Amino acid sequence: LFYSLSRFSHERWMGYGDAYVALAIGIAVGPATYVALLLAFISGALYGGLQLVLGHKRLSSHIPFAPFLFVGMGLVILVPAVCRLWGMIACA
Repeated sequence: LFYSLSRFSHERWMGYGDAYVALAIGIAVGPATYVALLLAFISGALYGGLQLVLGHKRLSSHIPFAPFLFVGMGLVILVPAVCRLWGMIACA
């Protein structure tokens, strides 16, 4: 999917590097990839919106997406581990 976005948009929407990172995340977290991607899109949208509101970026500005992919993967891996460590039933 990400490769298709890169190819058909001529790397305007998403670069090939993002596609490779998403593939690596898919291999690393397996079925939880969908959650990691959702969290990446949400965190990227929040960051981009905040940058627009603060006037640091414009709608035509480019923001790297790979860091948000890593944030999504990190949350998918770390949140269940922390919940198990602290014995939080609500996280299960």
